[in-house]
Amino acid sequence: GVVLCCSGVPALHFLGPRLQDACLRSRQVAESGGGEQARPVSIHMIYGRDDIEVKDNFVQTSHELLKRFDLPVPLYRFRGGTSEDRFPEDVRGAVLTKVVRALLS
Repeated sequence: GVVLCCSGVPALHFLGPRLQDACLRSRQVAESGGGEQARPVSIHMIYGRDDIEVKDNFVQTSHELLKRFDLPVPLYRFRGGTSEDRFPEDVRGAVLTKVVRALLS
């Protein structure tokens, strides 16, 4: 799985073409009878509300775009980030625990 955490355009710019290629390959494998084993596991998105570095519109648009690949794309939102600490430690532990549990299940 992939975890996008408070990341903006550079991460999606890097991930997008690779994700598209992987999804197209996995669809071809599934359609040819190869099963689901070639499908990517999931993409998890973790973003703060009111983040000054990553606008909410970007988060929502990215989330909708990634869901178009027919993959699970859970979006975790949190409050409490500041310009100095965009992903506070107290929030980080709780959210990352949820994500890791989901990835391991």
